[in-house]
Amino acid sequence: GKLMLSHNRLTCAGLAPVAEIPALEMLRVAGNCLEAFPKALLRHPRLAWVAVGGNPFAEAALEKRLGGAPPVVDFKEVSVGEKLGSGAGATVYRGSWRGRMVAVKLWDQETFSDGSTKGEWSINLVASAPGHRSIVGVLGAFSEPRMGMILELLENAVAAAGPPTPASVTRDSPPSDGRKLDSVGALKVAEGVALAGAYLHSRGLTHADIYLHNTLIITEPLPRGGPLVSVRDVRLSDFGGATAVSDDEDGRALQRLELRSFGWLLQDLLDLCMAAPAPEEADAVALLQDVRARCAQEDVERLPKFADLAVEFSTFLHGHGSGVAPVGAL
Repeated sequence: GKLMLSHNRLTCAGLAPVAEIPALEMLRVAGNCLEAFPKALLRHPRLAWVAVGGNPFAEAALEKRLGGAPPVVDFKEVSVGEKLGSGAGATVYRGSWRGRMVAVKLWDQETFSDGSTKGEWSINLVASAPGHRSIVGVLGAFSEPRMGMILELLENAVAAAGPPTPASVTRDSPPSDGRKLDSVGALKVAEGVALAGAYLHSRGLTHADIYLHNTLIITEPLPRGGPLVSVRDVRLSDFGGATAVSDDEDGRALQRLELRSFGWLLQDLLDLCMAAPAPEEADAVALLQDVRARCAQEDVERLPKFADLAVEFSTFLHGHGSGVAPVGAL
């Protein structure tokens, strides 16, 4: 189940009792008055998606991370063109900047269910230095005339799945175009998201919204035809719920919790694979199933780390003589 409590006045003591909800998986408490995150929730057996940006303890961690962020740029250098899409609180346009085609993200409102414009803008700045091939590249940021970002333009990128519906609650919906993945494609998506998660954790961040619908992929049809596609590139996107965490055990526990959301992403990937995979794909499917099970651990201490999982996926993909190029290398 999910609990949406952002932009209230909750303190740590006031929030602690929700740890007694055994089925709680998603918790949105951005923009409250939390001086810390309740210890009982850090030990919750099912909690997977946690948005806490804009609280005093998270703001203090973010200020430390922003010290090494790149400077803002002048919006006068940016040319904004056609609208590409919109989401919670922001609109993305095609544009140009310093002689290259880019995507320009402009925020339309100050707060939304997962956090705030200032928080997402700041987190993107931290994540952009130095950046990683498995997240959408942030090329620049500006704060006037309103907050915005200059992003890498990914032509032909699509979300790997649809967002949850009222019926599915916290589970993604299948792609509207009916596309399916083979096991190699599913593993490439898993590898890309694991690499992105490992990078964000190394920068002292949590994503808080790890889902296939927040994962952009670039695909190509397979010779077999039909709905089956191959995956050429993978990028984790949408940092609206992301936050900075402290360099202590509480911060590391918050990061470990989101391995459970990665487990649900793997389950959705398995559901996207063809119903009857080829015999040679059995090992790949078994690996996805094994990691999915490890990411469902009720004991937070036993949850795996993104960096270790990325190595497992990469070793399988690039160490089996498959000729598969690393994610983002094509």
